[in-house]
Amino acid sequence: PRIEDRKGWVTFCLGSEDNQQEPAHPPTLDVVFCMKQPQVERVLEYLTEEVEIKGNVDADLGKWIYSLLVVLELPLDPDVCSNLRTLARSCSLARANL
Repeated sequence: PRIEDRKGWVTFCLGSEDNQQEPAHPPTLDVVFCMKQPQVERVLEYLTEEVEIKGNVDADLGKWIYSLLVVLELPLDPDVCSNLRTLARSCSLARANL
């Protein structure tokens, strides 16, 4: 998907809602290592928004988030730091609701 296509990336990573039109793609090394840094940052932002919307982190979402965190380059951009704080806050809320 194009970098600006939020829905396309969420569908690529997690599959479509009914899982019949588009299956989820696992975060393989080929996929993750081919992504440029701005793309990694943007997809991580999209997945953080998914955690906020869903209120939980399922296995596929967790795998993608972990994989993208692994390939983040240092030093982090302030916007990425803000996104990571939002992700941590959303995960904390999700855990509190278990």
